[in-house]
Amino acid sequence: MNSRQANDAITVSWQEIGITLGLMLAAAFIVFGAAVGFGFLDFDDSYLIYGNLAARGPSLSHIVQAFTTFDPELYIPVTLLSYQFDYLLGGLSGGTHHFTNLVLHALNGALVSYLVFLLLGRKRIALGCGLLFVIHPINTEAAVWLSGRKDVLSSFFYLATMCLYLRYLYAGNRRLWAAALGLFALGLLAKVSILTLPVAVLLLEVLMRERKEWTLRPVLDTVPFFALSGVFAVIAALGKERVIGSSTLTETLLMAAKSTVFYLEKLIIPTNLSPIYPYLKAITISSPDFYVPVIIIATLGVIAFLSLRKTKWIAICSLLFLTTLAPSFLNFHKGTMVFFAVDRYAYLPMVWLVLLLAVSFSELTDRMHKKTVRQLFAVSLGFIAATFAAISMNQTKLWVNDETLFSYVLTLHPGSVSARTSLAAVYRNQGRGVDEIEVLEEGLKIQKNVAYYTGIGSAAARQGKLDEAETLYGQARILDPTNPEPFFFLGSLEEQRSNAEKAVGYYKEAIRFDESYVAAYNNLGAVYQDQGKMPEAEDMFRMAVEWNPNFMEGLYNLFQILEMQKKRDEAFPYLVKAYELNPENSDITIGYAYRMNERGKKSEAIKALRYLLSVEPNNSAAKRYLQQLQPASPEPETTDAAERRTQRLQDRENL
Repeated sequence: MNSRQANDAITVSWQEIGITLGLMLAAAFIVFGAAVGFGFLDFDDSYLIYGNLAARGPSLSHIVQAFTTFDPELYIPVTLLSYQFDYLLGGLSGGTHHFTNLVLHALNGALVSYLVFLLLGRKRIALGCGLLFVIHPINTEAAVWLSGRKDVLSSFFYLATMCLYLRYLYAGNRRLWAAALGLFALGLLAKVSILTLPVAVLLLEVLMRERKEWTLRPVLDTVPFFALSGVFAVIAALGKERVIGSSTLTETLLMAAKSTVFYLEKLIIPTNLSPIYPYLKAITISSPDFYVPVIIIATLGVIAFLSLRKTKWIAICSLLFLTTLAPSFLNFHKGTMVFFAVDRYAYLPMVWLVLLLAVSFSELTDRMHKKTVRQLFAVSLGFIAATFAAISMNQTKLWVNDETLFSYVLTLHPGSVSARTSLAAVYRNQGRGVDEIEVLEEGLKIQKNVAYYTGIGSAAARQGKLDEAETLYGQARILDPTNPEPFFFLGSLEEQRSNAEKAVGYYKEAIRFDESYVAAYNNLGAVYQDQGKMPEAEDMFRMAVEWNPNFMEGLYNLFQILEMQKKRDEAFPYLVKAYELNPENSDITIGYAYRMNERGKKSEAIKALRYLLSVEPNNSAAKRYLQQLQPASPEPETTDAAERRTQRLQDRENL
């Protein structure tokens, strides 16, 4: 087949493209559309999106920040740029962000459909595969959770790259190869987890060259792709260094087996899905939690190997699934917590199992000669699709807010420390102190954990029960002597007792065990400031914003300390950043308005004050300053008043 014939064989019409996109968009919005009415969650959205200047409306400084920061563990500048686009369209409404997520998810469904078509040439089967990908419940997290954008966006570039590369293999057009390389680079900039794409390309080469003589050219074609993967692997290691907990090779392999089998199970029976899957036991081969998955993986490997006698599809698709999933195997241990799975990690690997399903379905339908059998088979598939869609719709509702989400997680995994402490934080912010303590004490009954002791201790300290809080912090220290959290809370406790020197000591200990502890730097700076040690306070505030450039409190504190030292020009940019992060903070906004007016930008000052008053209508300080900047003008006369005034003037003239 020459290049023109090959190109004709894989060509689809614009009408077919439109129908495919329309169906994918309809499916995505019917199943997950409720999310467009949701806002942001504190669950990662806070520091990744609405508390992150790199995700605000595009400006030179925001774009630069997107390319020079981690999130805090991943390098995702293209994902951050996509958030900037959302902000440009709808601000921090949340709805625009959700809309973009669903559009990307639908586009991925269309790309899955095209990928299957390129490999099998069966348009209807390819369309069904795309729809299955779009509605599958395990993809709810990636589609609905705004912080999951990086998985959806990187998958878009991955799938687009694969489609272009397959087109290149068919047609031999080097422009397609170059375009594929460019899309792969963008995908790595969205999330580095797609770095195994070159391996997938080689595996597909094996499939497509089954009847052709193998040459060195396919390997050489992938060299630039492997080079890009290597560069981004190094970048990823820099970000992961601080957040990934230590684990042995044996633990990593055992957890990889467990998570792989779990994903296979949930792809077939997607029930009891959760945003958090904690593992609280020891990771050992003697546990059935691990030796059973190992046996299953080994059995499936043998089956895939034996199948090579008849077909390469089973073995190749299995390897594609594993290589795409492999980067997630290193993420199970974060800090002191262990997770055996994350739904969105199966988002992209699922594509290759869908392809294997398409191959099986294609062969099966070819063998079905009776019309009634085909109809029965079609009805069965429709029932499965409807069931999956219903599960996805119910799963979507759980993401409406943090309280609903974490309450649901605890019904499935009551031992989840992260879910329990997150729910406690929700209760604390709602002023439900009793519920906060209750949910943490329930956690202590399941497992002794530093987060539970410090959480209950913090609640006691807010109630003025300082001795009780100190006892709880002490228990946390005994439980984990190198954990920085108890030292931080003890420092805060000593601040409440007005014991500055002890507070300084505890904060320094917290920083010694975690050099990136932003809150400890900030609180230590505040203590130094109270002691009149301005240079030392400045250093601590600088460290806080160096580790987290979006730490609003640290930015404002640094602004204040610089102003106190008469460094006004140096201070102002930090005030601007603090204002951009939270224009609803009255102290920050009023201070910003004063400085903007001093710089001759009166309109900007008025705009800031008006926004603050729209949030806090009774803010007297903002009202007074706005009146100074914009004195009240006389109210326009009504028609009756104007007529009466005209009549009086005429009467005077007559007199």
